[in-house]
Amino acid sequence: MFTDAEWVRLIDKLRQLTEQDKLKWEINSHMLSTTLGGVTYTIASKDRDGVAPWTLTVAEGSDPWASTQLDRIMSIGGPETQQEPRSKVAPLREAALRQAVGAAQLLDNLLADLNELDPTEPPTYGDDIPF
Repeated sequence: MFTDAEWVRLIDKLRQLTEQDKLKWEINSHMLSTTLGGVTYTIASKDRDGVAPWTLTVAEGSDPWASTQLDRIMSIGGPETQQEPRSKVAPLREAALRQAVGAAQLLDNLLADLNELDPTEPPTYGDDIPF
């Protein structure tokens, strides 16, 4: 249904909104999904085994299990390119996963715990530690 140029626009906008924390993704049974305006976007592994290749599915309805699929695109390996939408699916998945698990807040919490032991900033290690 969507052309490559349309997929590029859609995936880029999804990633932008995800990285700006304006789009909330949820983890459900090894897939990531978000719903907006009655449309559900789902990212899952092609074989449902938790590894690439990834598929991005756009479906009408708010339930990722009971929606009408509008279109789907599968990722390809290699670097992300501006005009190849299949190269953009994996980076979108990474951004969605980070958002879903709260990676930025998790890192802040981990560093706060570590800083209770030693608040030295920047950390010193290796040759910088006197013996």
